[in-house]
Amino acid sequence: MSKRRRDDLPPDDALEQRLVNLIVRIGDKNVSSLNDHLRGLVHALEGDVDQHRQLIIDTIFDCARSLQTKTMVYGTLAGLLNAFDRELGALIVSSANHELEQALDDHAPMAIRGLTRFVVELMNAHVVPTGTVVDVFDAYLAVRAEEKVPQARVDWFMVLVLDGLALGGKYLSAHAPDELARLIQEVRAYAEARTPLRTSVPLLMPYDEATSAADVVEHFDALWQLVQTFAADGGWSSPCLLTPHRAFAMELEAAPTHTMRVVAVPAHTPGCTYPMLHRIRLVPSLRESSRADALMDTRPDGARESAGMMGAPERTLMEEFTWMIVHAFSEAHRDAAKMLAALAEAMSLDASGVFVETIMSMLLTLPSPKHKTIYYYCLLIDMCKLLPSVPVQLEAALNTLFERLPVLEPELTLRLAEWLAFHVSNFGFSLAPFARTWGDVITRCVKASPHLAKRNSESFDLDARILFVRYLLERMIRLSYIERVQRDLPEPFAVLLPPKPVGQLDWDAPQEQEADRGALARLSQTLLDQLRSKTPSKDVLGWLERELGTHPQRIALVTLLHAGSKSVSHLEKLLDKFGWLIRHVAADAAGAQQVVGAGLRYWGLSTQMSALLTRKLIEYQIIDASAALSHMFSSMGVRGLLEFDCWESILAAAEMAVHLQVRASSALQAERRQWEREQEMRDDDDSGLPVGEAELERLQEALDTKRREKKFFFSNFFVEACSAVSAKLNAAAPGESPTQEEWWRVCIGRICMIGRRYQRELTFSAIEDVVQSAGVHPDVMKAVFDGLKRLEAYNY
Repeated sequence: MSKRRRDDLPPDDALEQRLVNLIVRIGDKNVSSLNDHLRGLVHALEGDVDQHRQLIIDTIFDCARSLQTKTMVYGTLAGLLNAFDRELGALIVSSANHELEQALDDHAPMAIRGLTRFVVELMNAHVVPTGTVVDVFDAYLAVRAEEKVPQARVDWFMVLVLDGLALGGKYLSAHAPDELARLIQEVRAYAEARTPLRTSVPLLMPYDEATSAADVVEHFDALWQLVQTFAADGGWSSPCLLTPHRAFAMELEAAPTHTMRVVAVPAHTPGCTYPMLHRIRLVPSLRESSRADALMDTRPDGARESAGMMGAPERTLMEEFTWMIVHAFSEAHRDAAKMLAALAEAMSLDASGVFVETIMSMLLTLPSPKHKTIYYYCLLIDMCKLLPSVPVQLEAALNTLFERLPVLEPELTLRLAEWLAFHVSNFGFSLAPFARTWGDVITRCVKASPHLAKRNSESFDLDARILFVRYLLERMIRLSYIERVQRDLPEPFAVLLPPKPVGQLDWDAPQEQEADRGALARLSQTLLDQLRSKTPSKDVLGWLERELGTHPQRIALVTLLHAGSKSVSHLEKLLDKFGWLIRHVAADAAGAQQVVGAGLRYWGLSTQMSALLTRKLIEYQIIDASAALSHMFSSMGVRGLLEFDCWESILAAAEMAVHLQVRASSALQAERRQWEREQEMRDDDDSGLPVGEAELERLQEALDTKRREKKFFFSNFFVEACSAVSAKLNAAAPGESPTQEEWWRVCIGRICMIGRRYQRELTFSAIEDVVQSAGVHPDVMKAVFDGLKRLEAYNY
């Protein structure tokens, strides 16, 4: 806050803001002088404890929840305040009890972790006894005994226990060694019985069933290895773990301790999720020569330790700190980047590799990242600008992913391409860093299979790397224009550049000498003239019936699309103004499918506009989502799952099917709240109630309709998609192994992508019965539903 702004505040507010700033910023800069800063902060707060006691406590807990990398600092601060004023210490412990119970009741996972860490640090600072922390850990461990407990829930509470042991293991080993040994033994028993996610739920792994233990380190496994390492060497310490309480040991031990009530962990309820950091190993490990140099300590004086040269405990801790910061600053990507850079500086580490790997792991989380993807996009750009070594590590991570594209989940291939297109758009749309490594692969693939260079090729001989680059280029063009992307594009990539995304008429432009008034171009122009001259809708519809016969969909829709092709806003205005015309020609199921087909043909060169048109037609209730789906599979078959334009339109239809139900539900809830308020105001006068009740009934019927439409859409999707794959499988020649081919992996992956993305909207056992009744091949049934049902049981 600037001096001018502080001077504008009333004296009391200015003082409160100063206190908050002092507490929040402690430990941000120079870690080496942290102890002096803590002592100075306590002296600064002593004079304000009586008047601003609650503000100080509230600020400490806000920091404990959000600034988890500084939990050790705030635990020591609480200990020093307890030594100064035992009543204040008792209030802090009481508040810790209340806040932790509230976070557990609210199911706020990140707050639970921050507060658990704070309670452990209160133990380290001699504010609470060891029994308090052991009781908290026991409550978390008891989750294992819950009936039908999801594995995700047990894993999460085990992570909390392991995180707490890493922080408080040294204190427990000195003051309660038997309890520490028992806790470790209980975790060990769980670790031995636990099934890795790559086996139990491969749909949550980046490489599906091809994921190995070396590819991904699960959150539980990483922290369990950390605790085992600490326990084995008996030191329970690391340069990355601050221990400011040790500098004040005598003072803190002389202060009184306060007990906490035993916390109770509420049972699992549907909708609860449990965030995890599964580390995808993307940055190549340090070369043996560099490792030997590190061991010989031949680095230049003052050189920082690199990420590859960190010990395993330090790497794990830095990954955890990165995860905490990225979560805490999800609304401010620049602040998150600054905090990460400050963390690396405070630890005197070059942690670029850890930062890249952790952020990319969060971005590539399945089924979806915790925060909006644009947050991770912007954060990586900020990191590239702040730390010069980040771009190098990012390039290495991308090369690793490019090599693994043949086994990377199809959903992650699309997500990776979307991110990279956005990233390079901030750096001159340059793909030059990959010109050699990726370019050589593209050249070899296209030379061996020339059809790969053709858009919408009829061949099923696919290559994951070619599909990725093609989708990347399409996304880059969406963010700019084709000439800009083409200008600096490396030569090997040019062969995969998509055509200019323009609309395509089904007819040539009308010629002056053309006399046939029934020609398509002339009919289209006549229709447009009537609409522009504001001819009454009744007359327009009469003209359609006379001139266009029984199938007017192509002329009507393509005419409007061409007129509104300049921009999305033009399209929306035309749909607003002339939606009645398209509804008329799409009145039945066959008409609706023909409307979808005409629209997708017109925008056949633009994947973006194809998906957008599908979304708008459903949003304006011109067609329903199932009509779009039926057209995709009836006209394209299994290629509807492979071609970008069809697949994006399917995703758009699925999104709108869910969105329309949510919108109907929100409208009903808003009307019900309004009705309840009006009912309270009328008291005994109920003369107007029937009208309100009628509106509620109408909205309830609308919600039921949208819920049925959504259910029908997803059932229809699985039937159509599985049947299309099954037909292709049945058509395989003897001796072929289609389930080992790329088209099979992509199709099954995209079907599962819909199930994974909308799992909470679906009941897989019911859908499986419907699909099975359609005579789908057993191999398709197994490939799709085995993984989805295991996902449902895991409850991520």
